Amino acid sequence: GGAWGKEERESMPFKKGEAFDLRVRVHVDFMEISCNGVKVHEYKHRMPFDQIEYLQIKGDCTLSGVHWGGRFYQVPWETAFPDGHLKAGQKIALYGIPKGDRWSLDLLGKGGDILFHFNPRFKDKAIVRNSYKAGVWAKEEREGPFPFQKEHGFDLVIENEPYSIQNSRIF
Repeated sequence: GGAWGKEERESMPFKKGEAFDLRVRVHVDFMEISCNGVKVHEYKHRMPFDQIEYLQIKGDCTLSGVHWGGRFYQVPWETAFPDGHLKAGQKIALYGIPKGDRWSLDLLGKGGDILFHFNPRFKDKAIVRNSYKAGVWAKEEREGPFPFQKEHGFDLVIENEPYSIQNSRIF
């Protein structure tokens, strides 16, 4: 058997009966723990993280989803949605690190239409949002803050609501 190490405690980010979004991002030297979009702790590894073999969740909570990451994707990257389309209420969550002057995320429809174009541009310090239908770009939107930094990781969450697309970021 083994012994527990020194316990590390932070203030309680959970409220009884309320949903929460807990994220653990494993880095080489530590784990970054965020709850509901707010970083709550950095836990320095006490043993090599590549020895982790299982995930266990216990206690009094309702578990609505577990998502695995850790894979790097070759860009450009394209995939179809599991049910053939993005359903109302579904979310797209991605983690990325900007390397150049611009990158984009596009939600594509049939016939080459771009139903939603999300394009951070570092030279302009603007996030361009737009759509492209039947060969014509609509009027672009550029309002809002520019929270991205080159070489700094970001989380981007896009939620498909019944009448709009919402995006939020965790930095």
